Amino acid sequence: MWPKNEDSDCRRLSDDEAAKTDDWSRRLDSWMTEVLLRCANDIGGIEKEPPQKVAASKWISGLGLLVAVVVLSLFVMATAHIIARFPWLAVLIALPWTLYVKYKKE
Repeated sequence: MWPKNEDSDCRRLSDDEAAKTDDWSRRLDSWMTEVLLRCANDIGGIEKEPPQKVAASKWISGLGLLVAVVVLSLFVMATAHIIARFPWLAVLIALPWTLYVKYKKE
């Protein structure tokens, strides 16, 4: 016997109680299977259109990038004396830019 099963609650049950527990387990498995099948059938019956991505013109996206670069540059210039004193703060400036570039690709 497995050591973890030696002190199991099932070992303390009588034959009648063990049969009831096994029957309950089979019924519970049957219910779970029925729920999963119904959910799969309901989801499969709905036809949804994939979300359409709104296409922005190249000028608008380029203008947005230019504004972001200018704002970031002004921010770096304004906080240059602080960054020179605490170089690890440069991470706080680079992190939003990195996240923007990463999620823009997706």
